[in-house]
Amino acid sequence: MTSHPPNNEALHASSVRQSVGRILDVCVIPVVALVIMGRSRYGAAPAVEISFLAITLIYAAKFLLGSPPAVRPNWIDWSLLLVTLTDAVSFFYSTYAANSLHGFKETLFLFLFYSFVRLHLRHEYQRVGIFLLIALFGLLLSAAAIFYFHGEYKSVTSLGFEDPTDFKRFFNYFRPFGTAAGEWITIYLILLPFPVLLFIRFVNKAAVAWLFLIPAVTILLTISATFSRGVYAAAAAFFLTAGLLFWVYGLTQFGRLLRFNLCALLALSAVLCLTPLMRPALTTASMFKTTSQVRSFEARVSLSTAARGIVKGHPLFGVGAYNFPMHSVGGGGGDSAYAGRVYNLFLQLLVEKGVVGLLAYCLLFFGFFKVSHDKVRLIQGDAFQQAVVVLFMATFVALIVRDLSYSSILDNEGVSTLLFFIFANNALAEARPAGGASAASGVRG
Repeated sequence: MTSHPPNNEALHASSVRQSVGRILDVCVIPVVALVIMGRSRYGAAPAVEISFLAITLIYAAKFLLGSPPAVRPNWIDWSLLLVTLTDAVSFFYSTYAANSLHGFKETLFLFLFYSFVRLHLRHEYQRVGIFLLIALFGLLLSAAAIFYFHGEYKSVTSLGFEDPTDFKRFFNYFRPFGTAAGEWITIYLILLPFPVLLFIRFVNKAAVAWLFLIPAVTILLTISATFSRGVYAAAAAFFLTAGLLFWVYGLTQFGRLLRFNLCALLALSAVLCLTPLMRPALTTASMFKTTSQVRSFEARVSLSTAARGIVKGHPLFGVGAYNFPMHSVGGGGGDSAYAGRVYNLFLQLLVEKGVVGLLAYCLLFFGFFKVSHDKVRLIQGDAFQQAVVVLFMATFVALIVRDLSYSSILDNEGVSTLLFFIFANNALAEARPAGGASAASGVRG
């Protein structure tokens, strides 16, 4: 019986494939983060999208030529596929396809981005790296927003105007050119959970963990400076929902989350008390104190009336994305003739995509919460991943609250990209055996 010498060429090829695979796994971190940051700052920029398409082909080859892990589709996967198909039908039935083409292209891109994250985000270090880059991005974005706001606030008050809330739509908040302030400011809301998650991840390294209080406070300060009732309510919904879910699921990090939130809110309160922002923030929180607030509410009622009239004429598949202004001119009267959207997510879905599209999106939302709930129950021994799933559930609740008064998920490319990252993250969270990752990472409570 003769023994065969090892095949050096085969061993070398296997070693090269493993090295390339590890490099590509690490590169997932900057790829995902740069897509999110690029679309947040530049919208649907061709350079960002074309680059991502090219990168996707490389990873698709690696996925197909390697040993792809078994991926079992769940509610989020199937419902997102249904959303993509119903958006295609809505585009086909659009009353003006040229307007709706951008919306359909956005759906296809987001489905591709979701699939990329779903298939290639497999390790905790990838999540932590992405969270860190997004938290730093949130810090830079909010710091720049505060800087711009400070100069504009001084200009308004120096002219003798005592109530800056009347000028909130004109404040910059470091938003991209041509983006409405109400649409842009939602980005700060969806950036909020990332520094909180990093605090939970590194809580046993106190010197590092408490540094994440800085981006949390700057993001909260920017939210306070928006003077937006919807954003205020959404931020409150985030904290309340997060606390409630941590308590309901009996997660061990509840005390740590509570300490972090209290410290962040105390720091924010101190900043507000030391600056002139306190009075306009309280005015905003009063909801219907000023003439501007009353007129804003009346305009939304008028838009809702116009939207219901449009739905009656196109009930099944809607009028197509971005076609509301064309149909509302002369139909709603008053301010509605100049509105670019319906200021309610569900009503906008009904107008643009019809009853079929609305049901598909509602199924996606239901699927997200169902899968997230199941994952929290199934994940054992990974306290950090449980916190990720729960805080992302709270974030989505906050976004829904925000979009009840100003629809931005469908229009803000940065928000929608981050939201689909959240969908993919909760969809791929896998159950692990007890005593697994969290014991090693130091996040067990």
